[in-house]
Amino acid sequence: MLTQKDRILAHLLKEKEYDLVEVEMQLFENCNLRCAFCSQDHRASLEQASLKSLMNKADLVKDYMRDHPGKDFKFNLMGGEIFQDHFSDEHFENLFALARRLREDCDAHGKTARFMFTTNLIFEKYGRVESLLDRISAELGPAQLATSFDFVGRNWNAQQRELFKANVERLRERIRLVGVVLHRLSIDKMIEQRDSLFDWLYQRVPVVFEYYIPDLKQQDLFSPSDEDNLRAWKFLAKNYPNVEPIRRWLNQEFNEVKCCSLNRLTVLANDTISSCRYFPYRPSDFKTPLDRFSISEMALKFIDEQGCLSCSHFNRCGLHCFVQADRARREQKASCFIKEFFDEALHG
Repeated sequence: MLTQKDRILAHLLKEKEYDLVEVEMQLFENCNLRCAFCSQDHRASLEQASLKSLMNKADLVKDYMRDHPGKDFKFNLMGGEIFQDHFSDEHFENLFALARRLREDCDAHGKTARFMFTTNLIFEKYGRVESLLDRISAELGPAQLATSFDFVGRNWNAQQRELFKANVERLRERIRLVGVVLHRLSIDKMIEQRDSLFDWLYQRVPVVFEYYIPDLKQQDLFSPSDEDNLRAWKFLAKNYPNVEPIRRWLNQEFNEVKCCSLNRLTVLANDTISSCRYFPYRPSDFKTPLDRFSISEMALKFIDEQGCLSCSHFNRCGLHCFVQADRARREQKASCFIKEFFDEALHG
């Protein structure tokens, strides 16, 4: 149910919110990689991947779909790693059954459905993935892949790196985006040393940079300062101007907010529901009281403190990750680093 602060925020950002409603479903945590920045239990039981567990998660989002005024829904389905080679063919049937159930619930409430499967691309049985995407696209709604890249934290070996590259080539037309998280260590490495694999990706697939959502266990190590974020955006504008959101920020006078949590429901592997991925935190971690179902108070505080509504770049700006901005130990500049970026990028 919407709170008064939710309604105030929706009014302030009514033209900047995403029209597409995202339902992010973390189906399980088991993974074939051990990325340094990830807080998941990569050795977790696969009981969470059972058909019964998947249907339980569908039940958790049913009321949200019914009550949300939005009409177009994107279901972002992820692990762990959702396409591991040792998974049986039955697992892929279960994934199709989940997508079918979600589509049926959308139909029942007059909504549209599309599907995104987030994967690290470290698998050899790519034919099963192609078949699943084709089947869903033909029967239920558009289905694509999202993957990710990190400059320092992936911890993969040479064989895994080459497998990732090979699957990008094989599945290139099915990959909607490659996401890159701007954590502190990644920013430093990106600026200090060019990465040949990233340069290769940049020439082939859409690359989207995202703010780092603070991790409960490692937030002091990975959370960037305002200065770090500013360095990153400046570097990307100069060296990789076609990555998102840089391309839109520099070429479009009006842009949506960067934060998707204003129009998103997240279901974690343990069936916890929130508007943002890493809840719950400790109360001492943030400046505003914690609310698992809404980040409106965080967002309103940021907009007020930074003077966003009176900023000359407000229409163009995607604002900040409000969770990162509200960290109690955030290393904050005296003035808005995003405004500083736009002042320099647009006016020199």
